[in-house]
Amino acid sequence: MDGDTIAFMKGVISFVLVAVTGMSAYWMRLRARGGDETRLLREDVDRLGNEVVELRRALEIELPESQQRLDFLERHISQLPPPARIERPEPTPV
Repeated sequence: MDGDTIAFMKGVISFVLVAVTGMSAYWMRLRARGGDETRLLREDVDRLGNEVVELRRALEIELPESQQRLDFLERHISQLPPPARIERPEPTPV
């Protein structure tokens, strides 16, 4: 794996950790209030949990596809001829 892929994966993991931490804090705050808010909180947590599952599934599909595209581009770029050296023109006296 190259540096860009590792950085992308670190970003995804960081995002998931922050999202789960935020959901947990929100859930604890609402749970402390009790009553109907607890029921609403549970519904919100269930909904957010389902969203996390959907995002994970999408990530499991997108990440390998992105890896394949990156590999293809790396192979393609390695087959290109090196760029021609551009000579700088001599400065003209003014």
